[in-house]
Amino acid sequence: MAKRKKKRKLKRDLILLIDLEATCWDRKPPAGMYNEIIEIGISALDYRTKEIKLKDTIIVKPQFSEISEYCTNLTSITQEMVDEKGVTLAEACKILEDTYKSKDRIWASWGEYDNNQIKRECKHKKIENPFGRTHINMKPLFSFAYGLHTDYGVGEALEHLGMEFEGNAHRGVDDAYNIARILKKVFIPLMVNPKYGRKEEKMEHEVLSAKIDSTYNKVDLDNNVARIINKSTPENPDKSHR
Repeated sequence: MAKRKKKRKLKRDLILLIDLEATCWDRKPPAGMYNEIIEIGISALDYRTKEIKLKDTIIVKPQFSEISEYCTNLTSITQEMVDEKGVTLAEACKILEDTYKSKDRIWASWGEYDNNQIKRECKHKKIENPFGRTHINMKPLFSFAYGLHTDYGVGEALEHLGMEFEGNAHRGVDDAYNIARILKKVFIPLMVNPKYGRKEEKMEHEVLSAKIDSTYNKVDLDNNVARIINKSTPENPDKSHR
């Protein structure tokens, strides 16, 4: 009887935001070529504070495809860039697992494309999927949160929130970062709830108020205020009317 594989425990410290870019063409791909991952954009949101903790990229060299002019115009990624900086998809997957603990963390993307692409390409190239099973598709969740009847792209979602896109659209590193910004913005209403943690400013105010209350009672404070207001000097005989 085969031994059951032990279920991995999720790390509740960061949520990874992932955006993939792949080779593409304005028409049918050349013979023998197909969509291959050329960039893995990575950002992360702190599970407790909801602050953005990461903005990184892994450039991947495609095995069977070349970067078309159309792809470069869309993503700004060139053939020279992947030749010089790119690693194989297998190496990129190892970086995700070793550096970002991608197997053990919740990960999210904008739409199902990224999840489907990594599954499809890893299967085709006989590479183990670097991500765990807990994937969140942010696109329909955003529509649900704001009562929208259609799914928005990242740029449209930012515009709906009164925000501007930071960086270059269709670059994985910038798309992932902006998805993290959207997730952070959506979480802001929750941050005043003690269950999810509170804003630093509110916490500082409460700590100061508690310290004053524990040091002085109301009668002492009222007497001190009265003395300051009514105190008179030869230079200023009556401060109470100033």
